[in-house]
Amino acid sequence: MIEIPSAPKHLGKEAAKEWKRITPLLEELGLISGLDRAALALYCQAVGRLTELEDAFNGQVKRLMTDRKLDYPTAVAEASQSTTPSGYVQQSVMVQLIKNHREQVNRYLQHFGLSPSARGRVQPSNFVQPTLPGIEPPKQAPGGFAQFAPGLIGASLQ
Repeated sequence: MIEIPSAPKHLGKEAAKEWKRITPLLEELGLISGLDRAALALYCQAVGRLTELEDAFNGQVKRLMTDRKLDYPTAVAEASQSTTPSGYVQQSVMVQLIKNHREQVNRYLQHFGLSPSARGRVQPSNFVQPTLPGIEPPKQAPGGFAQFAPGLIGASLQ
């Protein structure tokens, strides 16, 4: 059944924004149900954290441009690396975290059919229970309140 699950309370600010942005789109495409809450929360948290990391990195670049009067490419290069106590230059922790979160987000996009390549593999819900080829579903009388629907009272199961 297609439904938007309630957003978990632990979502961060950016993750909650992503939840509000993506859930109506998933519902419109028939790609969401109440069972997807945990997976969707993981996706939204990864997007939220990636946004926060990108913002922090951009802030660091702006500070380098302002404080050290560096041009943009030089500031990006400077922010992208750090020097260990022994003098070894390596990729900065911030850049490593951004890379890891980008990979996480990409994996979640694949699961929800939200990338161009994944869209072809994802089937929206059509509310119909699939049947096996060659096996006819049994004819059953309606259950629950459906048995009292107009036209069904006393109807035969032909």
